[in-house]
Amino acid sequence: MKNIMEIDGHKAVIAFDSDIGMFRGEFLGLSESADFYATGVEGLRREGRTSLKVYLQACEERGITPYKSFSGKFNVRISPDLHADIVSAAEASGMSLNQWVEKTLSECAQNEILDFISLLRAKSVRGWSGYDCCASPRLSASAAPASWVLALFCGGRLLDAVVRFMC
Repeated sequence: MKNIMEIDGHKAVIAFDSDIGMFRGEFLGLSESADFYATGVEGLRREGRTSLKVYLQACEERGITPYKSFSGKFNVRISPDLHADIVSAAEASGMSLNQWVEKTLSECAQNEILDFISLLRAKSVRGWSGYDCCASPRLSASAAPASWVLALFCGGRLLDAVVRFMC
């Protein structure tokens, strides 16, 4: 997952466009595209609200369903060793595999959103220079087995996103 911001209950992926010196946001989960641009956090929220309002009005006028639908099911291909580790972590937690995966993915998604909001606030106040690459403490090698599998599931991509964003 990339850098996510929530605007009025709707998630949007945010990226910095160095060619124009602005952040670009695009809402997720919509049946069509709705994007917006701004130079800081408050501008993103304001422009995001406007973009979403216009999008929803256009959908209503055209009779289009504004949101994608999701079944709640997806397939994941992983190595047999990781599969065994995940089953062990689920059993050790007293959960079924599905319960453990749902809980772990939910925690990962929420942590990534909170990390990004903190980064975005810091960068809009302090600018783009003076940041060092760093790893999140919750992804350390000495973490508990459940946290270690969480890092394998989504931490690699999360860490890449944070390092690319921060450096």
